[in-house]
Amino acid sequence: MQNPESKALFKRAEELLSRIREVGAAIDAAQERHRRAVADLEAKAAAETAPLREEITGLDKDIKSLMSAHRQNIFAVSNVVKLRVGALIREIADKVRIPRDALARIEEHGWQEAIRIAKSVDRGVVEKWPDDKLAAIGAKRQAIEAFTYEVKK
Repeated sequence: MQNPESKALFKRAEELLSRIREVGAAIDAAQERHRRAVADLEAKAAAETAPLREEITGLDKDIKSLMSAHRQNIFAVSNVVKLRVGALIREIADKVRIPRDALARIEEHGWQEAIRIAKSVDRGVVEKWPDDKLAAIGAKRQAIEAFTYEVKK
């Protein structure tokens, strides 16, 4: 049996949960409306710009082919040729091509400095350890009090 004070507290909690559910539903509905509107706008923009993107891809290929085929004439004086509407740029850089079996070969030679190993603590494993093992690494188990609620949809 509940005392009057508990009844009042539970009634207030019911009112709060009910309002949280209503406001949450309103937020969800608004977000869904806006998500759909944004998706529609993105689809329209993608459809409108697709032919332009294809044209840019073709033009990019054409300008690079022109520069490559006529590099001797275009870049005779400089690696940067300034034009009225832009610039043509030739860059020469060293690039290392690494074969697929390079890791095995590096390991065979013992060149460990070229091998990257990412280490991190596996929290899931450590959380299962007994307290004495936790203490050995400076960790400790703590009880945390949390309050939460559940709203029925």
